[in-house]
Amino acid sequence: MTYNIGGIQAKSTGESAEILAAIITKESPDIVMLQEAFESGAKKLAELMGYKMLSLPGETNQHVRILSRHPIQFKAAIKLRDYDGRGKNVVCAEVETGKGPF
Repeated sequence: MTYNIGGIQAKSTGESAEILAAIITKESPDIVMLQEAFESGAKKLAELMGYKMLSLPGETNQHVRILSRHPIQFKAAIKLRDYDGRGKNVVCAEVETGKGPF
């Protein structure tokens, strides 16, 4: 599942995080890719749902975060060409499932 959460941060995660957690939990995905997610807000969301969270190492700004029901491990980050002056990254991760890594 992918979800653009529009920059939710820890100080504003009370009701917002609970609403987002309810929406995501209803769909019951094994893996969730969050877009526009500050680390603090994504961490709160992961805690509410009982998921593990992966962030690009050293990244605390608004960025992509991966939530998973299963253990998840960072593998690589690939910088894409900078077309808009802000730059983009591809985050590669491995999720450990009962049937092997994914």
